[in-house]
Amino acid sequence: MRANMGWNDVNTTMCANSARVFLLQGEGLVKYWSKQSLLFLSTYMAPCTVNLALACELYFKALLSGEHNGQAPKTHHLQELFDELQSQTQSEIKAEYTTFSTLLSFDNCILTHDNAFVEWRYYYEGNKNSISGHPPSLYYLALSLNHIYSKREANP
Repeated sequence: MRANMGWNDVNTTMCANSARVFLLQGEGLVKYWSKQSLLFLSTYMAPCTVNLALACELYFKALLSGEHNGQAPKTHHLQELFDELQSQTQSEIKAEYTTFSTLLSFDNCILTHDNAFVEWRYYYEGNKNSISGHPPSLYYLALSLNHIYSKREANP
């Protein structure tokens, strides 16, 4: 798959720091959802999903940068990013994700949110009735990636 997509140089630290900020923003909205579910669905689901999807994308790219000499694929697709990780890293992420109680399995989470950043960023344009999302599972994916990245950062 690597030959079919462009790769960019990545500042791993900046990438991870940005991911943490987007995770914090998404986390605040997920916590708000539990208190105001109807308002969340009509107003906050898109910003929550965009923030969490971008957090996941940036964590994947930070991990990939560590595995590929400062390079990461030029894509927003979470599945493509995940597929480029070493198998050990993939297993760690899946194991971490399963520690959370969520409606979606890891594979369904990646499938559901594969292109969420792009889809939800412009949800108000055109016919977007077919996009789906489950912010809690995306939040748990972002948390899982944060935990894995933080472990690697602490023990390079």
